[in-house]
Amino acid sequence: KLVDKEGRPVVGARIGSDIRSQDGQLSWYYQSEQRDCAVSDADGKVVLQGQQMFYPGASRQSSCMLFAVQEQERLAGSASVADRDFGQTIQLTMQPACRVHGQFVCPELSDRADAQDFPVNTYLSYVGQGMVHRVLCHDTDKQEFEALLAPGRYEMNCESRDANRKWTARATRLLDVLANKRELDLGQIVLRLQDYE
Repeated sequence: KLVDKEGRPVVGARIGSDIRSQDGQLSWYYQSEQRDCAVSDADGKVVLQGQQMFYPGASRQSSCMLFAVQEQERLAGSASVADRDFGQTIQLTMQPACRVHGQFVCPELSDRADAQDFPVNTYLSYVGQGMVHRVLCHDTDKQEFEALLAPGRYEMNCESRDANRKWTARATRLLDVLANKRELDLGQIVLRLQDYE
């Protein structure tokens, strides 16, 4: 059940365990397949099946992170789900989402004609409760990052790779998204060349 900080139902929020973003346009995946995502109803309720979140053969000790976004109201929330939660109602409190944005740069590639418009893949993982859960895969050809994130700590891993595999550039950083912060400008996200033939 999705509620806001006052306990009121959050209607129309999309929720899933594998979110992908192409230049800010969200797509929802379950077990690496794009599907229609679950959407909260007028009571803020969503029903998810275990097979939507966990691969067949997953151990009973497995857990995953549910991530919910209500884009019109700019609300977001996350909750860890494990075996003990099956058959139970989980209440997820949605909070004001933070618009996190930045620009990718790679100084070592600035003078290379074949690397002027390099694509960047970014994986964001939520760090908390003693675990790390990937919550968002962001792809862009525009060298810009933008996402709506719930409060919390995230690990950001960015990678750009030449189509001919002549070079790879990477960046890693931790993000702390504070409660009630509505905007976080990361400035320049500097990718460093890792492999150069």
